[in-house]
Amino acid sequence: MFDRLSRNVRAKIESFEESGMGYWRVRATLHDGRTFRNVYITDLFTLGFPDLTPFRLRDIADVEWDGYRGSEPSGAPIEISR
Repeated sequence: MFDRLSRNVRAKIESFEESGMGYWRVRATLHDGRTFRNVYITDLFTLGFPDLTPFRLRDIADVEWDGYRGSEPSGAPIEISR
């Protein structure tokens, strides 16, 4: 099975104002109910930091724009709910 975003999630990401850096920073809700902030999706719709991300693209059920800019390391998704 290919690891890619669903059409609905991809369309929602495309509706976000692009950051101008070649990626979108999103808050991702997974099919299992967990939510992560600081998730990077590239303009090619791949994970920006796959080695640091504890899930796959196909695990993402929904996304929101993540405008929070904190001091956490770039590319390290942070779980905010279970």
